[in-house]
Amino acid sequence: MSSMETEKGADQQPAAVATGASNYSCLGVDVGLRVLLLASSIVAVVLMVTSKQTEIVPVPTIPGLTVPHPAKFDDSPALIFFVAALSFAGLYSIITTIASLAVMGKSSVRAKYFWILAVHDLLVLGLVAAATGTAGGVAYIGLEGNSHVNWGKICNVYDKFCRFIGSSIAVSLFAAVVLVLLVAINVYSLYRRTPGSTVW
Repeated sequence: MSSMETEKGADQQPAAVATGASNYSCLGVDVGLRVLLLASSIVAVVLMVTSKQTEIVPVPTIPGLTVPHPAKFDDSPALIFFVAALSFAGLYSIITTIASLAVMGKSSVRAKYFWILAVHDLLVLGLVAAATGTAGGVAYIGLEGNSHVNWGKICNVYDKFCRFIGSSIAVSLFAAVVLVLLVAINVYSLYRRTPGSTVW
């Protein structure tokens, strides 16, 4: 009886070691991606809030009169929402990076932790995607205009302003991709903890 228990314990020990190594590996990738999320969120916000340009433009109601007029991100509610959403994503990445580092040294991590992360990552992904799409719509109108509703394009005048906005949106798309990868990693970690699961 004791020999059988010894053999059973010997079989379980490598499995436990493998599980611990898998936890460490997944959490290491998780932390790296969260640092990328923080960096991309900061870059996107900085690019957006510094997208200010002043140009001499004509006054439509007074022919021949031109005045200096600034273009700023806070002139558009959509771009304000973009800054708020990416700022929240950056703050969220700081909190979750600290949480992942805190559990990284543990030999076993409960599935509940990965479940909570997956749900919250998905919510933040939705927020970032919505903000990126909204800002992208505003940027497209600024680039091309809309003749059907008589909205003129402005990027032919405020070229620097539009370049900063376009760069900010591109970085936020990268942040959204990072969030997709984070969701995938957490779902995979949950899958590994499902009884009877097999790795492809």
